[in-house]
Amino acid sequence: MGNACQIINASPCSEAFADKLPAAPGAGLVWEVAQLNAGRLLVGLAPPFPVVNRVAWAGDNLIFSGTNGTAGGGYAVLMAAELALPLADWTALATNVFDANGNFQGTNPVVPGMGQRFFRLQTQ
Repeated sequence: MGNACQIINASPCSEAFADKLPAAPGAGLVWEVAQLNAGRLLVGLAPPFPVVNRVAWAGDNLIFSGTNGTAGGGYAVLMAAELALPLADWTALATNVFDANGNFQGTNPVVPGMGQRFFRLQTQ
């Protein structure tokens, strides 16, 4: 939790706002809405992003693992031949959930002659 700003003097309020502008209060920050029903909108630190910290080859497979996910939260492994493609044009190879410690691991078969591919971990 960070700084608080009284935005409304009414009770009860709902968290069902159509939009918050700006969407985030700044780089590395998020809106905390736990006290919104009391009319307070708080600023907090954004959670860390998942990080791939190990990549290995095993036969024709690429094995990767990492940390910093949200325990029990979902993620997808995306692939594209062009790094600059819009995210909507990347192909989902697999979906899974982070373990109880926020760790993840995946195995991706590598097809010889397929050419260069880029991978991205997308939280859901």
